[in-house]
Amino acid sequence: MVLRLLHPLEVGGPRPDPLRGGISLPPNSDDLAGERARSDADRRHRLVLAGGSGLPWADLRYSGVLQLASGAPFNVTTGRDENLDGITSDRPPGVGRNTGADTPLGPVNDLRAEAGLPPVRSLSEPTFAQLDLRLWRPIFGRDDKERGEIFVQVFNVLNRFNGGPVEGRATSVDFGRAVGYAGPPRTIEAGFKLSF
Repeated sequence: MVLRLLHPLEVGGPRPDPLRGGISLPPNSDDLAGERARSDADRRHRLVLAGGSGLPWADLRYSGVLQLASGAPFNVTTGRDENLDGITSDRPPGVGRNTGADTPLGPVNDLRAEAGLPPVRSLSEPTFAQLDLRLWRPIFGRDDKERGEIFVQVFNVLNRFNGGPVEGRATSVDFGRAVGYAGPPRTIEAGFKLSF
């Protein structure tokens, strides 16, 4: 039996952009060269450290995983159907696909000014950092063979907010802000596992 407390907004990773889970069409099908860019899940730097060992008391064992990653890009759109094709994936003039933090802010701020929104000074791609720990004790059966274990594991021990999908519509009041999770908030599991 495993008990797991989940946050309702927990997601497993990045979603395709701009229409998460839906259709993603280029703004101009005659200019596919303009669609060459970083992929939605392209994190340039990623480091994963994992290890474990036994503890000197009560036959306990522990393990841990530390994950660090640079930000993933996001697509900047106008938030409107500029070319009247029924799809709101149109981008401001001079803005390429998945430019993320490297988006030229001039065209974006022009759109925001038209919509009566304040200008954006800079954009960032949320980084990812998570520490997971597991503590367990083996359960022995006949002939001292391991038959199972009792465990407690904690995901995102430091309860760090790892921003996920970024609002890419230039005319949104939340433009440039993370609007979801790239990983769960602190999550605790306790349970036991039996082998027979």
